[in-house]
Amino acid sequence: VKDNMRQASLARQDESNRGLSEMLLEEDRHRLRRLFDPFFHKYDRDGNGTLSPLELSHLLADLGEQVSAKQANEWMRRLDPDGSGAISQDEFLDAMLQYVQDESTRTVESERLEEETLRAAGGGLEEDTAVGAEG
Repeated sequence: VKDNMRQASLARQDESNRGLSEMLLEEDRHRLRRLFDPFFHKYDRDGNGTLSPLELSHLLADLGEQVSAKQANEWMRRLDPDGSGAISQDEFLDAMLQYVQDESTRTVESERLEEETLRAAGGGLEEDTAVGAEG
């Protein structure tokens, strides 16, 4: 079962190269949009349907990220792939989905490493126990 989960995780990671939002069923994307829209609109202070660099700076500050103007511009470059100078709702949703996927991948990878470590430690203990039982 865990191998299937690991394979599924790797497959999802490969798919992310084509854009996570493209993988989602339209219904799933719609549900996620409903979840993230209030957050997006909270920071879309001028109500134009996009996040400007200043609005993004406010969002980052509320998340505890105090960023310089240069850092805010770097965030814009990453979150605004079409280079329009503002983050659209779709770009914002794609960024949130990518973040969730990255966190999920890190969690799965961390659990896999922990499992392998425990298995390796357990294997050594089993051998010690077997030797001790014979002696």
